[in-house]
Amino acid sequence: MLEKANPLRSRSDLFVPMVWLLRIAIPVLLSAVLFFADQLYLLQYQEEEREEVAQSVAEVKWHLESRILQNIQVVQGLNASIATEPDMTQQRFAELARIILRGGPQLRNVGAAPGLVMKLMYPMKGNEAVIGLDFRGLEDQWGGVRQAIERGELVFAGPVNLVQGGQGLIGRIPVYKENSGELWGLISAVLDLEKLYQSVGLDDLNGLSVWLAKENSDGEPGEIFWGEASSLINAPVINRIYIPGNNWLLLAGPEQGWSRQAPGTPLLRAVLILFWLLLSAAVFWPTRLMLRERQNQQHFRALFQFSPIGMALKNWHDGQFVAVNPAMAAMLEIEPKALLGKREEDIQLSPPNPVNTKRKVEFKQGYSGPFERQYLNRWQQPVETRCYELLVDEGSKGRFVWLVVEDVSQQKRTERMQQEFISTVSHELRTPLTSIAGSLGLIASGKLGELPEKVLNLINIAMRNTQNLHLLINDLLDLEKLSTGNMSMNIEPVSVRSVVQETAESLQHYGQDKGVSVRMLQLTDEYVMADEQKLKQALKNLLSNGIKFSPQNGRVEVYTEISDKSVRIFVQDHGSGIPKQFQTRIFDRFAQADSSDTREKGGTGLGLAITRELMERMGGSVGFTSEPGDGALFWLEVPLPD
Repeated sequence: MLEKANPLRSRSDLFVPMVWLLRIAIPVLLSAVLFFADQLYLLQYQEEEREEVAQSVAEVKWHLESRILQNIQVVQGLNASIATEPDMTQQRFAELARIILRGGPQLRNVGAAPGLVMKLMYPMKGNEAVIGLDFRGLEDQWGGVRQAIERGELVFAGPVNLVQGGQGLIGRIPVYKENSGELWGLISAVLDLEKLYQSVGLDDLNGLSVWLAKENSDGEPGEIFWGEASSLINAPVINRIYIPGNNWLLLAGPEQGWSRQAPGTPLLRAVLILFWLLLSAAVFWPTRLMLRERQNQQHFRALFQFSPIGMALKNWHDGQFVAVNPAMAAMLEIEPKALLGKREEDIQLSPPNPVNTKRKVEFKQGYSGPFERQYLNRWQQPVETRCYELLVDEGSKGRFVWLVVEDVSQQKRTERMQQEFISTVSHELRTPLTSIAGSLGLIASGKLGELPEKVLNLINIAMRNTQNLHLLINDLLDLEKLSTGNMSMNIEPVSVRSVVQETAESLQHYGQDKGVSVRMLQLTDEYVMADEQKLKQALKNLLSNGIKFSPQNGRVEVYTEISDKSVRIFVQDHGSGIPKQFQTRIFDRFAQADSSDTREKGGTGLGLAITRELMERMGGSVGFTSEPGDGALFWLEVPLPD
């Protein structure tokens, strides 16, 4: 058998730690995500920055390679000439070299070394020191020379510190005799590196720093021969410059180094922080509500357990109890566990009456009550209760009804005793009081003889008090009949105009001492469904109160208004109004705004209570509005015929 869901069952003790773990873990995770987002944005910008630098230096690299090859290619023509004229003189060599140097603007000089000994040179001036040099005896240059001879092709060496001063890039081309193919020697062409750098604008790159380095055997940058080695930035952009026999590496980067912060980073970080705050709040707020709900549930469970009023939770569909508090169990003298699983009908004295239309509407809104029920206790004795119901929807757990039960058995017994006492006393007092009133009236009439004035005054006072006592007894009897349901009602069409006029005429002498008059304003000719005498009694109570609380020479106004289904009879006075603190109790029994022994206005405090009972029994209602110091406006609402 599946266990029924119970919304009161407490959650695991791990609930609060898990909520706090969620509160901590999600902001930390968000922080990590936002940190990586910030770093990713920086890396993306640095990649774009590197790409821009790479595009800028790629053009420089291409120009540098082109200039080197352009200068060396013109020397190839001299190679062909020497191959056909192996016995070329210095004069002939100078003539040819002069023409060749015009096509190579960065060529510093061109020399020829038959038998690997430098003998021919152009220009000769400034280069006299190299005449007679035997390459086989130059350790720093012999490796490059031998490489060119072995390959039989152009090989570069450099940068080389030249004997004649400065640095140069030396291109060595082996020369073979045309007829025999025998090695004649080699041609050495020296490129002036300063002119070469200037020709490609190497030292005029705006915003960029550039370095030239030799390439090691592992492909990494070796010795830097152009640019300040100490200012080399981390992870520069590297381009390889292809030079036959001797590759260079072109290193480049921003003058101020790579950016550590991308443009717009402060704005991005502000947006990320705001995003973090919003998401953290989005986590914190629901968890706060969850913790508050948890706390409220704990408080409610404590209230449920220790409440002196009976409470129970029952299933909406079958009415079975799923939770019962100790107070309700004690009320029925049954253990709480014994009530679980039982239906409410099982412990009622009689099946509940069908729910009327009003209660259906109320329960659709989620509540119902108050209403009275009789439950059976352990000894099968009835327990009088006043109940309230509240419908709650727990989603997947289902729908439940909170039942609040108040034991009113003692209150009912007290009320019955009061009613019996009032009924007994009223009936016992009514007969002698009638006799006393008749006797006093006979004496006051003078039929038994003339009375002295002082005695007559005392008799009149006694008569008035007797009348007041008679009214009180009548009110008490009316209340007793209304409470027990013994007052009969003859509901029939009644003329509103007739009821108002006759009631006002019956009170025409009531306010003469104060000069208070009753004015009838606009009256309808409609008929309403009511007991004529009871409606007159209710209206008389309102009019007498209006006269009683009106100022000297005041007036009480009566008029009517018609709505779709009822007629309202209004009674307006212009007295001091009803105190705010008394307005909620004005229809209670024996309620008076001034209940002291020295109050100026008399009365029992039962008139309005009787009026409300009468109007409700006739299917109508009574109400009022009042502002202190501005009088009071009461009305009776009586239904029209269908």
